[in-house]
Amino acid sequence: MDHVWTLSGIAFSVVLGFLAGTLHERQKWRNQRREKLDEKKREAITAAMKWVDPIVSALNTAELKVYSLLHNRIDQRDFLSTYPDLITQLGEMDLSIEHRFLLPKDIYNAGYHIHLALDELKYDAMEATARMQLEDASGEVLDHGQMTEWMTDIGHAADKLSAVRKQVDTFRQRL
Repeated sequence: MDHVWTLSGIAFSVVLGFLAGTLHERQKWRNQRREKLDEKKREAITAAMKWVDPIVSALNTAELKVYSLLHNRIDQRDFLSTYPDLITQLGEMDLSIEHRFLLPKDIYNAGYHIHLALDELKYDAMEATARMQLEDASGEVLDHGQMTEWMTDIGHAADKLSAVRKQVDTFRQRL
């Protein structure tokens, strides 16, 4: 009978050791998976952070070009040729599909929306300038209403630039 208790104790110890080892290995495997995922997320965020400098640079250049165009310091041809092409710059740093899924929610789309806002600003500035040039081509001095409209266009440009800056700041903070 003592042998039965001894064998039962050994069997119980073996089963308990097996379960403890299995649980330990499973926890170790989970930790390794989590560490790999965390590393991939860090890589994705690091890659996305590289977008910030070109975005800020493009925004600063766009601001300079828009105000230069609205104040007739450059013509539309110069404006178009020197206006930043953000999508090309960001395209060179594009993330893999794998990294896109690891970014915080909507960060990838936020970069695209900033690009759209800069393009919208470009076309609004060209439209405002074209309207002013048509009115100015008549050779008449701008009346108060036309001058007010021009100042409103500049105000709208400033508002849009401010909105894009807020988008960039939000983008940066979310990363």
